[in-house]
Amino acid sequence: QRLAPLGTHTVDPDNDRDGQSLSTECVPGATGLHNLGNTCFMNATLQCLANTPLLREYFLCSQHLRESNERSKSSSKGKLAQEFGSVFLELWSAKSSVVSPRDLKRTIDQFAPQFAG
Repeated sequence: QRLAPLGTHTVDPDNDRDGQSLSTECVPGATGLHNLGNTCFMNATLQCLANTPLLREYFLCSQHLRESNERSKSSSKGKLAQEFGSVFLELWSAKSSVVSPRDLKRTIDQFAPQFAG
């Protein structure tokens, strides 16, 4: 099943440069990510992972919530997986043509300070 058919676009009609009529309808999976400064590689990785069928299904059906280890002393206690799942849900909800992964970025910064900034 192709959720984002070829030739569909999620664009701002005011920025239509070639004079063609482009669809502004939001399509599940055809959602962009805001660059939060220096997050282009993170965003590219998120897009790849969000379009990996088995991983996408895992997060969209909330399986990660049933399997998170909130009692572990050495992990993010499921918080990272929750934020990751939230981004997946937003990307596939077709509610917006662009999503800001700000909360996920903050969580990554909290548990992996080397990526802060």
